[in-house]
Amino acid sequence: MVGLGEKMGDLQPFDSQQFVHALFAGLIQEEDVQDEEEGIQE
Repeated sequence: MVGLGEKMGDLQPFDSQQFVHALFAGLIQEEDVQDEEEGIQE
């Protein structure tokens, strides 16, 4: 969980893969993402 405000109701689930993808979205090719997801599932 990550806090987005000051109250308990401001807690939201945190998805680390989505966070990293958002940081590097301009640098990652769609093919690389699919290859990575396939590697994680194996």
